[in-house]
Amino acid sequence: MPDNLVDGNYRIVVLTDGNNRIFERDGENNNLGVAANLTQVTHADLIPTLITAPTSGKSGTDVTLRWSVANQGTTATPSNWQDRVYISDNATFEADRDRLFGELPIPKN
Repeated sequence: MPDNLVDGNYRIVVLTDGNNRIFERDGENNNLGVAANLTQVTHADLIPTLITAPTSGKSGTDVTLRWSVANQGTTATPSNWQDRVYISDNATFEADRDRLFGELPIPKN
């Protein structure tokens, strides 16, 4: 499924000879197939919540963090994912500025 569809019901449609390369004489009007059933598209929606974070730390040392992730979407997660922890000097994630300092693989739930 394309990853940019919103939740909803869709029909799968197949168009054969979509580039119109095959001459079919009087048969050009039957190149479309439409599924009889609807296909329901749903999504996961992961929401992290930081539970504990240190109030101070020394550069180059370990810190302990705790967070939880809730899926507030309309379906279970379809695969594993990876949580990444960054340190930032503000409350906005900026990939070109913030520093990655940890990753945690999360199994499919």
